[in-house]
Amino acid sequence: MSRSIPHVASVLLTACSLGCTGCSLIGLGIGSAVPRYEPTPASSVDELPVGTQLQIKMEDGSRFTGTVQSQSDPFVVRDLDTGKTRRVDPAEVWVAEKKVGSQWDKGLFIGGAIDIVVVVLATAFMTLRSQYSSMDLSNMRLGGFGGPGG
Repeated sequence: MSRSIPHVASVLLTACSLGCTGCSLIGLGIGSAVPRYEPTPASSVDELPVGTQLQIKMEDGSRFTGTVQSQSDPFVVRDLDTGKTRRVDPAEVWVAEKKVGSQWDKGLFIGGAIDIVVVVLATAFMTLRSQYSSMDLSNMRLGGFGGPGG
């Protein structure tokens, strides 16, 4: 009977740890706030629909994130950092990436992995604790070499 109590305690701790650590939910929240971009051909950047968010790297090395305001000539993007509109020559765009969603799945995965590590460590701690708490330490001698009883 005394062996089953620590086992039940570690099972309960494991179940509670999954719900209490919250790392999965935190990871989900953080990942949802981080946009996911996918490459789009620079030559067709002026064909993206109005309202599309994209990151652009120009041939001169400058970078900015913006929202498509106009598809026609001139191609106009509103810079999200400054709020100003910029005329962009598609021929000068080196790399373009359009926003396709968020990183919620990566955040959930990383948070879940942290949850699992916490649960495994807590379970191992409880198991070791229950093993050592059942040992009879009354006959154990304290002291080192050359001491009383040593």
